[in-house]
Amino acid sequence: MVRCSRKGMIYREDINMFLDSYIDYKRKYQGLLRLCSFLGMIFFFMSSACLVSAHACVEEELDTARELAQVISEDWEDDYFEEMVIHEDSNQIEIDGTTDRFTDTFDCDKSTMREAVSSGENLKDFLSEQQKDSGEIYEVEDEKDGSYTVTQPYQAKRIVIRGKKVSSDYGAEAKYVCKEGDETILCFATDEQTRQAYRKICQVYGEEDCYIDEIISMNNLSQSYSWGAETMGMSSLKTDSRILGSSASVTVAVIDTGLNKSSSIFSGRTILSNSYNFVNGNKNITDSNGHGTHVAGIIADLTPNNVRLLILRISGEDGTSSALVVDLAMTYAVNQGVDVINCSYGFVTTDASRYTFLDDAIDRAYEKGIPVCAAAGNETNDVPGLSVNNCYPACNEQTVAVSAIDSDMNLASYSYYGKGIDFTAPGTNITSAGLSSKNGYQATMSGTSMAAPHISAAMAYIKLLHKNLSVQGACLELKKYCIDLGAAGKDSYYGYGCPVLTKLCDSTSTYASWTVSSMLASPKLVSCKNAEKGVELKWNRVKGASGYYVYRRQYNGVLKKLASLSGSTLHYVDSKVSEADINSYYVVAYAKKDGLLTLSGRSNSAMILVLKKLKLSGWKVRKGKVTFKKKKQLTWVDKKLEIQYSTDKSFKKKKSKSLQALSNTIRFTIKKKGTVYIRVRSKYRYQGKTYYSAWTRVKKIKVT
Repeated sequence: MVRCSRKGMIYREDINMFLDSYIDYKRKYQGLLRLCSFLGMIFFFMSSACLVSAHACVEEELDTARELAQVISEDWEDDYFEEMVIHEDSNQIEIDGTTDRFTDTFDCDKSTMREAVSSGENLKDFLSEQQKDSGEIYEVEDEKDGSYTVTQPYQAKRIVIRGKKVSSDYGAEAKYVCKEGDETILCFATDEQTRQAYRKICQVYGEEDCYIDEIISMNNLSQSYSWGAETMGMSSLKTDSRILGSSASVTVAVIDTGLNKSSSIFSGRTILSNSYNFVNGNKNITDSNGHGTHVAGIIADLTPNNVRLLILRISGEDGTSSALVVDLAMTYAVNQGVDVINCSYGFVTTDASRYTFLDDAIDRAYEKGIPVCAAAGNETNDVPGLSVNNCYPACNEQTVAVSAIDSDMNLASYSYYGKGIDFTAPGTNITSAGLSSKNGYQATMSGTSMAAPHISAAMAYIKLLHKNLSVQGACLELKKYCIDLGAAGKDSYYGYGCPVLTKLCDSTSTYASWTVSSMLASPKLVSCKNAEKGVELKWNRVKGASGYYVYRRQYNGVLKKLASLSGSTLHYVDSKVSEADINSYYVVAYAKKDGLLTLSGRSNSAMILVLKKLKLSGWKVRKGKVTFKKKKQLTWVDKKLEIQYSTDKSFKKKKSKSLQALSNTIRFTIKKKGTVYIRVRSKYRYQGKTYYSAWTRVKKIKVT
């Protein structure tokens, strides 16, 4: 496909110059008029054709996520990887856990390899040369232990913009608009084009609404190393006549590597026909990795056949997927009206809360009463610590985060933990469905990937009995049956504990009224602006709310609850901000119900560039020339000033001036004589939007 080139643009300008010259000399060269006209027309049409082809970008509007998946599958590369670990003085490298040779991966001889891996600096130089030849962009992190982690963040060459109308193609080869997800996807030819376009797109639409389609490995949350059914009381519950005799059915979406139905565990199980392969863009959900089969097998093993499975394959044989593919599958699951979603995968990185690309889909699931059960994460050498905050989407507070325990009911040594953990479940040495006929299509694995489907199965039982429960209602019901394994109450290791559902059918629902229809509506942020004392937020009143929580996410991804406010308070000023901070805010409503706290979904998010009110002094007026000084040194965000002046203090009739302040002393001219009122504010355009500080106090001057 031909892409936009500067050469094409220069060529068009040359044509315009030629035509201008032709018109200017038309009378002078009457004898050559017809020939020039003929040649000029040929020249013009040739250049126009070149120009059109140079700017060609395939644009297509798609109705569903499945259609978009079909498009993505055509460009999917078998050599996608999340990360590779290269060791000094070795030809062996690890690519997403699989060992390969350095010489094969980079197509070089052994002498080049030895020179490249002899030191960190040499490795970086080698990869830089690779980038020049291939256009690939590698990022290298020194692990300080003689190894280096290498990633290729732009390898998928796709950028996603959510909820915005995107007018430009930014030099992309293809542009797709997906109605189901309200997303625009731009596809590029090279890593470098993707990187440059991403910078420009973020300036226009903001980083919160854009993301690079990164590659992830689905093997992060399991290890190849089923007592869980007995421990959690589901081996007997699945044969209970009160469950089997029910005409109700529920659907659990398993977003993973697919399914191999050869295992007897799936005998009689309904695998829904609208299951889909989002990697290859077709209905072939066959699992060639084994992870998804094992996860789905746990749910099937623990539940009766009226729990149906919607299998959404999001990775290839090597277990790799991408942010966009996962987003499409999650959106699809929510729109299909499933009852539970299982996520035995995660983006593992230091402070994973900076990721937001699944937040919209998770918000919609929460509002529809669909629990999203997410694996908390496993220990990895790449990310220090065992905090659930390092695994996305488990770190999203609206998911149901699950840690893992071993057969002694102790927290598994590999399991992430933290305040965000909601429940724990068996995760070590779990036997479930597998791919190999030698083992009777069974396999044993360990990980929080195995713990999450235990909770998904438990949620399926809750939904069988109480279909319309909200996510919070379902969690409260499940909490009733938990064995408290740690400190009394909810703790950072086990959450509320491990559910044991032996007596589920013997008790009545305590939280039957906690339905989706009774949920608090999500607040709506109606204003977010720089005010005199900080960033001022305003939102609409939510019926039934007894109060509101205000949250702030800083530019570096850190999320913090700022305040708990009464139900009559519909505004908040965040005074703990600094000049040039880039923050986003959202609000959650809460109320007391049955003596417990119930929460709404999150409000819309609002981003702002913090601009503090200017402090001015040294006012002077002489013959219409006004001078004043800014007390503090000018920063990069307040070099542009807006000045308003009026003859009346109310500023009903006013004039405005915009100035580029090159120093602390500001000068401008007012032609109007007499008493004049003036106010000043700074302004700055960032990511396609202009932000303003609060106005200074009105200054009264006399112009002579």
